[in-house]
Amino acid sequence: MRIFSIMTIFIILVSMLAPVAAAPPEDKMVKVLIGFKDKPNAALVEAYGGKVNV
Repeated sequence: MRIFSIMTIFIILVSMLAPVAAAPPEDKMVKVLIGFKDKPNAALVEAYGGKVNV
């Protein structure tokens, strides 16, 4: 019984030290906020996958 307890504690401690692998995001899009001096060309922004919110 003592060996089982020691092994259980050892496994718990080792699992805490192991790095956690994070899943990569599904899409590689990043939200950014860009300001324009004049009215932006919505067609150009959308051609590159962007979205214009007015």
